[in-house]
Amino acid sequence: MKTQILTAALLLGACGVAIAADAVVEPATMDVAPVFSWTGGYVGLQAGYGWSDGVTRFPEDATAAVHHDGRGIVGGAYAGYLHHFASDAVLGVEVDAMASSISESNGRIVNVSINPGTQAVSRLDYSASLRARLGYAFGRFLPYATAGVAYARYTPGFDSPEGKFEDEMSKSGWTAGVGVEHAFTDRIVARVEYRYSDFGEEHYPTYDTPTAYVPERNISLRTNDIRIGVAYKF
Repeated sequence: MKTQILTAALLLGACGVAIAADAVVEPATMDVAPVFSWTGGYVGLQAGYGWSDGVTRFPEDATAAVHHDGRGIVGGAYAGYLHHFASDAVLGVEVDAMASSISESNGRIVNVSINPGTQAVSRLDYSASLRARLGYAFGRFLPYATAGVAYARYTPGFDSPEGKFEDEMSKSGWTAGVGVEHAFTDRIVARVEYRYSDFGEEHYPTYDTPTAYVPERNISLRTNDIRIGVAYKF
């Protein structure tokens, strides 16, 4: 009887050791989501709403001025490249080109001698920029600031009963803004951005047209716009 009990105890002990041995297995590996990187090139389309503040001043009369406050839709394309550093700082460069419907059909005229029925008009045909971008990544969320050089085709003028006069000109200056981007997938990135552009004040000499005498003048232009864009990231 004692021999049987001892044998049973030895068998139970052996089973316990076997079970414990089976229990000592390598821990299951956990799936860890890959960290998103902003490094890479991208191209996108954007559209938004903009407004311009253009002023024409006349050196011959310091009190005379024409104010062009345009409003309209802007839209175009952008492309660039970003590098995502280990510190989560993100640095890059971007170029964009925007068509514009920003225009003014009845600008404010101050102390300027014009024919009755004449209206001050203007339009911003298009703009472009080359900028640096600096941001800080929170995973797939990227707030950023941007600044660089800007270019625009601007056309102020007058619409009178005798005809329409347009003063088409190219203007260059600087631009700066802020924005936020979110990567919805590894390839699709959406953004909202605000931009301010200042094209300074330039002097233009006197000249004659078939319908008007145009005195020397100083023309300044500033613009603001808010854009929404979607890009494909390479």
